[in-house]
Amino acid sequence: MGGSEAIRPRTSRLPRRKFRGRAKPWRDSGVLESFQHAAKLEASGERQSRRAEQARAWMWNLVEEGLRQAFRGAPAVAGRVEELEQDVEGLKTTPAAAARVLLQAFKNS
Repeated sequence: MGGSEAIRPRTSRLPRRKFRGRAKPWRDSGVLESFQHAAKLEASGERQSRRAEQARAWMWNLVEEGLRQAFRGAPAVAGRVEELEQDVEGLKTTPAAAARVLLQAFKNS
């Protein structure tokens, strides 16, 4: 995800000693600007759009992880992985051919 189109936040780090004796150091710290930035993202709908995009990406990451675990945990696949990896590394077969064998073994299990 890139930067916001609605607003670019201003950030800065200010040393503590600069705030000595001030009643409201947050005014100079950028906190107010951060709240304003969040409000603008909310008002423009960009925050909700980002959250939806993140949720969708998270869902697919979980699906992919679950499939990977199921695939590697399938006895028909686990029994062939080491042999096929060695064949690929030894140039006895192509990665595509080995993948097809493993996927077929998974489908048939």
